[in-house]
Amino acid sequence: MRSRTRRLAGFVLAGAKDAGAEVEIIELADMQITPCTACESCSLDGRCVFADDFPAAYDRMQDADGLVFASPVYVDNVSGQMKVFIDRLADAMHYQNFSGRYGCSIATTEISGGDAVVGYLNLALNYLGVTTVGGMSVALGDDPEAIDRAESAARDLGRRWSWQSKVARVTLIRRQGWRKTGGALAGWCGQTATGGRTSTSGGCGRAGSERSENRQLDLNDCRFQT
Repeated sequence: MRSRTRRLAGFVLAGAKDAGAEVEIIELADMQITPCTACESCSLDGRCVFADDFPAAYDRMQDADGLVFASPVYVDNVSGQMKVFIDRLADAMHYQNFSGRYGCSIATTEISGGDAVVGYLNLALNYLGVTTVGGMSVALGDDPEAIDRAESAARDLGRRWSWQSKVARVTLIRRQGWRKTGGALAGWCGQTATGGRTSTSGGCGRAGSERSENRQLDLNDCRFQT
C-alpha cells in the first residue's frame, strides 16, 4: 500500500536526521492495542488489565527524546487506531509522564480538517507533558504532487523540532489505513525527550510524575496547506 501520510512523516524525520537525530518508527497497524474501558486500574494499581502490545509501544516512547504524532483525517478526526492509542495514554496524561520532551504533529486530509487534527494531536502531546514546537497538515485532494511540494516545509519542521529538543533519539508511531480514492493513508506518533526515563511494563508508571507547565510554541509557523 502507498501511504502519503507515511511519506510526509518521512520528510519530517529526514529533517530531524539532518539535525543529528536517530529515528525509529513504531507501526500501530502492526500492534494489537485494546480500547480503554475506563476501569481505572492503571491509576489504582499502576497496571493495565489488558495484556496487549501497548506496554511495548509505551516503553519505546519513554526511551525517546522526542515525539511526533501523525494521522490521516478520518471523518474530521484522527484514525480509529490512533484514538485507541491516545485513550490508553490517559494515565500518562494524568501524571504528565513525558514532561521535558518536545514534539510536533502532522496530518493529511482529502480536503479539510487537517489543521484541526494537528491541533488535537498537539493537545494530546501537551496533556502528556510534551512542549509542542509546531505542526503541519497537507490537503491532498486529487493532486499526486501535493506531498512532494510539502517536503521542504516538513523537513524544516523536523530540523526545528530536533533543534528545540536537542534530540538524540526520535520515535515515530505509525498506523496505516487506506481509502478507495487512491492510495494508503497513515497515521502514527513519534517523539523527542531529554534525560533518562524509567518505564513500568504493563502500565504507564509514575516515574517523573510531577506536573509541569506546558508551552505551545509557534504552532502556526510550520503548517502547510495545499
